[in-house]
This record gives sequence, C-alpha cells and structure tokens, in this order.
Amino acid sequence: MKDLVAIPNGWQQLTVGAVLRHTQYGLSLPAAADGDVPIVGMKDLVDGMVRENNLARVKIESEQAKRFLLHEGDLLINRTNSPDLVGKVGYVGRPIHAVFASYLVRLAPDITIINPKFLANWLASGLGQQQIEPLITRGVSQANINPASLCRHVRISVPPLSEQQGIAEILGTWEGAVSCARRLKENSERLYTSAASTMICLRGGNMLALRKVLLPDRMKAVLPVGPFRALGVRSHGKGTFSRIDDLDAIGSIKTVYRVEPNRFIVNIVFAWEGAAAITSPEDEGCLVSHRFPAFSIDAELLDLEYLRHMIRTKPFRQLLALASPGGAGRNKTLNREDLLRFEVHLPSLEEQRRIAATLTTLDKRIVNLGQYLERLVKQRDALATELLSGRRRVNVPAPVG
Repeated sequence: MKDLVAIPNGWQQLTVGAVLRHTQYGLSLPAAADGDVPIVGMKDLVDGMVRENNLARVKIESEQAKRFLLHEGDLLINRTNSPDLVGKVGYVGRPIHAVFASYLVRLAPDITIINPKFLANWLASGLGQQQIEPLITRGVSQANINPASLCRHVRISVPPLSEQQGIAEILGTWEGAVSCARRLKENSERLYTSAASTMICLRGGNMLALRKVLLPDRMKAVLPVGPFRALGVRSHGKGTFSRIDDLDAIGSIKTVYRVEPNRFIVNIVFAWEGAAAITSPEDEGCLVSHRFPAFSIDAELLDLEYLRHMIRTKPFRQLLALASPGGAGRNKTLNREDLLRFEVHLPSLEEQRRIAATLTTLDKRIVNLGQYLERLVKQRDALATELLSGRRRVNVPAPVG
C-alpha cells in the first residue's frame, strides 16, 4: 500500500474500514423499547462530540420501537444532508440508550488498533476531509456519501496507540475550550433575545404608524461599468452583507441604486423571513436593485440604534410576514404600504436610547465571543493538522543509549 503522504517511522497507513469492528446504518437497531425514545440527530453533533443533554424524543409504536446502546467510543457520521454537513463526525463520550437518525452512520472502532477519539479527530480534520471530499456526490440542495466507499478508500495515518492517546488528549483539551466558548456565545445570544423581548414592546400607550417614522428614501439610480459592490440583506434580522457583482458579465440591463448609510432597508422578496436591516457606514456606495427599498428615519421620534434592535425581535418579523401575503418564496412579496400602515409603540427617545445602550452592550459581547471562537477554532485546526500528520510529535519514546 503506497503512502499518500510521508509519515514518521513507526506509523502506518490503513483504510478506515481496517480500523473498524462494526458499521451500522440507519435505524435498523436491536432491543425493543416502549414509548418515547431519545433520538440523536444532526443538531446533536457539536464540536466533534455527541451532545447528550436535551436529546429530542421520538414516539414510535411498541412493535416498531427499536433503540440501541451507543457505546463510548462510537462515531456517528452524517452520510446525507446539505453539502456543508455531509461527513460531519460526532464522537460518543459515554453510553447513550437511543436511536439515531437514518442519515447518520454508526462506526465502532477497533480499540486494539486505534483510539476512537483519535479517529474522530482525524476524520474531522483537514487531512481527513481532503480525502472524504472527492467521495461526496452533490445535488442541487443535498449531498451524499457512501459509507462503504468511505471505509474502503479513505486512508488514515496511524501512529502507535500511546501516541494516538496523547494526540487525542491534547486535542480534547482544545475541544473543551472551543465548546466552552461556544456555550458562552449561545448563552449570551439567549440573554440578548430574552432582554430584547422584555425591553422592546410593540404594543403600548404611544402608538405610531410606521409611516410616521420610516420615510421612503429616494435612492440615486446609477449605471455601473464593470464589477461593483452589491448589497444583500440576511434573513432573520442578521444584518447586511456585500458581494461583487457585474451586470455586463451576466448580460443584465436592470437599474441599480446607490445605498446610503443609516437607512432601514428591506429585501421585499424575503421580508417574510425577516430580511431587514440598518445600513452601516461600511455599506455606503453599495448598489441594490429595486427589490431593496430603503427608508430614512425620523430622528426626533425614533432612535436609530433602538430600531436596529427592534427589527430583530420576533414581533417585528411577524409584521414583515403579515405585510407579505401570498404563497411561499418569491410569491410572498412585501407590500410596503401595508407595512407602513402598522402601528407600533414607541417610548420616549430617552427610554429608547437607554434600552438600545443595554442591548448594544450585549450584542457587542456576542460579536467579541464570536471572533474569539473563530480564532480558537483556527488555532485548534492548525494544531490538529500538525499532530495528526506527525509533523509535531507527542509521547515519542526517547532513543535508547
């Protein structure tokens, strides 16, 4: 067997199938069980581990009810899902009596050959994904990988068991740090959502129609020559983004308009999904089509930062959905006049600013935690590549004599 890459002395390259003692597909599992049964799904694979808390439960008939004891060291691999999720790996840290979703495959490593956590780390690393990627069959919205093909063709560089254990322990420490950072971010997001829903109320004493505070903006039409920055609006109130577009390249003659900062902007096609935002100074000069109307804000009645937080609340997203009649997708176009007719409660400007300051502080904490988490993941992945390739060694016995 020819090595894919140079490996240290004492290491060997084996196929994934050669280090397994069992492969289990789907829900065809032994041991009958009555009533609700815990089920492990895609959302339970977090940071390369199977999240055991708050597993969903599935109701199945007694004669069909089957569950399985997932053993410590088992791996679950996603074999079919959206393209960015296929091949995702979850490591079982302790026994779980549950079923697992039909798109997950259970691999049981042979512990006499390989450390299960080492195998999980290797499959999730860039080294593993580089070999898994060519085996994935991609469709328009879904991708698949044949587990048998993965076991047969993906080859892993395997050090001695003692070194595998050392690598697994080091990377386990980093994974713990990543998990902790992710929990801090998730907790901060929940705190923000709770605070915003408590502090921002759209029903109250001082009710004003949105047309009183949101004034249609007369955006300047331009004819770009060559590539330009096009602005997009994310769904669920998650802000704006930009991309490079070129009307000449796609043969389009549509009119585009220049975006100004500090405007309320909405994507009328996906407003029902909460695609609304406040433009920032970084967005200035971006171009949009007629599907992105913008509105200036009456600063004497409505604080810009307060509005930034208000449009992220569930009640405001519901207003956008109510003003977007019709069927699914592009048939649910926002009626701007209907939206502007809605009335919302606005506290005094002083109260708006106080609320906005509190929520902005929480929001900045989420952004900072997200940046910290991103750096932590990059550092962990870089270290994993060094350790799993053998470029950085651990637990290597000292030379005799």
